[in-house]
Amino acid sequence: MDKVNILVCDDDKEIVDAIEIYLQQEGYHVIKAYDGEQAIEPILPDIGMFASFDPVALDQACADACLKATPIANSQLGEHLAEPGWHCHHDHFKDSNPNIEWKATLDQAEKIGLGTREYELKIIK
Repeated sequence: MDKVNILVCDDDKEIVDAIEIYLQQEGYHVIKAYDGEQAIEPILPDIGMFASFDPVALDQACADACLKATPIANSQLGEHLAEPGWHCHHDHFKDSNPNIEWKATLDQAEKIGLGTREYELKIIK
């Protein structure tokens, strides 16, 4: 099983480093940030705006666009993918958090009738 990712954010580097040591000893993968902006930095470039009356199709289209995008090199995702021995899932969401089940969520949403995962992408410039 993949390690669970935990984000530790504080402006005091010593606190972040101490918490990181403890969490790593407990078997977690620690992502460190030293301010709020760093904690929410994007992992992918801007993929644009999407709109739909079907929320499931909208989520699927956004997910597909994200999966096609190249991760930002110095982002948390880019750093993970560059780590020697990192288990790449070839899925940006799972590579950011191996415990995420985004496909199952969309499958369930479609199953209960919230919408469909099929869509036609129309690009407007």
